[in-house]
Amino acid sequence: MSLIWSSESEIIAAGYDCEAFKFNGNEGGWSLTGTMEAKGRPGMGGAREESALNMFKQMDLRGKMTDDTKLKTVHQNTISTIRTFESSGPNVTKFSTSGVDGRVVIWTI
Repeated sequence: MSLIWSSESEIIAAGYDCEAFKFNGNEGGWSLTGTMEAKGRPGMGGAREESALNMFKQMDLRGKMTDDTKLKTVHQNTISTIRTFESSGPNVTKFSTSGVDGRVVIWTI
């Protein structure tokens, strides 16, 4: 639905999903390089797994249910707009996204 050029060879695009994606390329073609969400950070897998294990243990002890309706993304519904927020020369350093969920998020590249 929306995209920005963050540099000469990079596009950040979003729409019809809850995440913003980064594409790199040139006249030879474009490829998806990843998402802007921090969930894919290296070294976080073990901490998340331990946290999830503790959460389930606590639920079992207290007999509570989890709220499975919350997504693991910042936006909880479709991102509709991306805009440049801050730039340094020709390169974008920060951008904002707004979504159907009513959130406005500022991202650092």
